Amino acid sequence: MDSTYGNGTFTDTNIDGVTNRFYQARSGAACSQVIGFINMTLPPGTNLIANPLYQINDHQYPQNTANGWLVFLNDNSYSLPDQSLIMNWNGLGFNVETFNPQLPAWLPDGDNTLLPGGAEFFVNPTANAITMPFAGLIAPGVSTKEISPGINFVSSMIPQAGRIHSDLGYNPNTGDKVLLWTGHSYSTNTYTGGGWTPSEPSISVGEGFVLVASQSNSWAENFSACQSGLFVVTANPLWTDTGIHVNSNDMVSFAATGSWTGDGSTWVGPGGLTLPETAGDLFLTNTLAKQFSLIAFVGPNPYYSGNTNEWGNGSYFPRRAGEGYWELGATSQFTTDRGGELWFGFNDDAVDGPISDNYGTVAGQIQITGP
Repeated sequence: MDSTYGNGTFTDTNIDGVTNRFYQARSGAACSQVIGFINMTLPPGTNLIANPLYQINDHQYPQNTANGWLVFLNDNSYSLPDQSLIMNWNGLGFNVETFNPQLPAWLPDGDNTLLPGGAEFFVNPTANAITMPFAGLIAPGVSTKEISPGINFVSSMIPQAGRIHSDLGYNPNTGDKVLLWTGHSYSTNTYTGGGWTPSEPSISVGEGFVLVASQSNSWAENFSACQSGLFVVTANPLWTDTGIHVNSNDMVSFAATGSWTGDGSTWVGPGGLTLPETAGDLFLTNTLAKQFSLIAFVGPNPYYSGNTNEWGNGSYFPRRAGEGYWELGATSQFTTDRGGELWFGFNDDAVDGPISDNYGTVAGQIQITGP
């Protein structure tokens, strides 16, 4: 990915297998808006997606439309499958755009929107999963989504995963329902006034959902682009590159807040449940709880190498804490044993378990101190 800033150009050549990455220019206390990309993997059939980024494209207006996305895809040599569909809810039914590769164009007009805070169905007409990118800016400051009584197709307004209330800040009213798309139907979570039944819904980055609101509401999210050292780790994808290079014997501090689940049910972390020590402290460095650990890693992408999935490869991913990776507590500090790129991620069943049950987010301040 190339980015040009005034009189200079920055090129990131290490994005193979990376599901998302974000960039910012800084000079002293001044900072730019955050720009980045998200690669969405879309299985065959119907997917309920969301684009949490504002498009940047000087020669396409309006922005954040199907047409604007198509220009970006063409500029970056991505091809949409024939008969791909984008479907936007209009309050009574769906406005449908169909992709024709011979033109190439969306029909009838390509005006369907893909805006932060919104959601739309994307139909992958092929028999295989496809990966499609979105790129743009994260909206700074407070973003607000107005919620109408009844059906709303919505999403988080910033690229952050987590529980809809506890992590993403939506304050539900009694009777509100969140419908999560499963690929062929919806699973329903209802707010009863005292909590969620069957559980508080967790939203992934790039995931749209249906909010059936019992009354009018307003959903606000805040993103502080210039907060020094702030870094966010989202579960699922498992690993996130900090964009920071460390040297051997650097001391890294990561004071974290937030919570996540490593089994799809039990929330852990500094903002979640910590089980008794006898059961294994699910956040601190306890040998009984490696499947729930938040860990740091120094080196190449520990989840992806070239075209090879390295998860489960014990010779690639070190099993012993302190040999290239470190299990972290709520306020963690470790000293690196080698130089390289710094990553954070959720261990989840070490090297032999599924990662699809990871949900949540952790944020904190990274500080690097040299020897």
